[in-house]
Amino acid sequence: MAFSGTRNDLVMSDDNQDIIITSGLVYFRLYIMVIIMALLPLVIIVDGFKGAFHAGMVIAGLIFLGIMGILIYQIIYTSTARIQDDRIILKKQFRSQRSYTFDQIRSIGALKLGGRQYITLKMRNDAGIEDKFLISKSNSILPGRNFNALQLLKSLRDKARKAKNLRPLG
Repeated sequence: MAFSGTRNDLVMSDDNQDIIITSGLVYFRLYIMVIIMALLPLVIIVDGFKGAFHAGMVIAGLIFLGIMGILIYQIIYTSTARIQDDRIILKKQFRSQRSYTFDQIRSIGALKLGGRQYITLKMRNDAGIEDKFLISKSNSILPGRNFNALQLLKSLRDKARKAKNLRPLG
């Protein structure tokens, strides 16, 4: 099964192409952010102790810790994602690749920041164990890559659950 079409309009076809939702380049962005965030304290230490300690330094430190928390969350849960036949293939950075059917999607959430969309998936495997994945998708200028991944995943989940006569999820 493959998809073609415009941003909001995807049509299934029967050829054997994979639909790549995210690529390995998502990790490159994370590594750049880690390097920047690792160098930032050095700059602050070198430049910050020239003057007296003040409340602005505490606020900057709290903001830094918040950004580091978000970055660590992304490193732990960010995964590459592709759709192959009737399955979604997800791979986290330091874990093995996992394959799920669409009816195993328990919940889908999304957050859009600028041109990047963050999609959270909670999946349940055959043993009943839940796992969380974060898919980071940007609006790409590459042809065929600019589609609404959130709507695609929701519709595939609902179709799979309907085909198995399962209750649709919200």
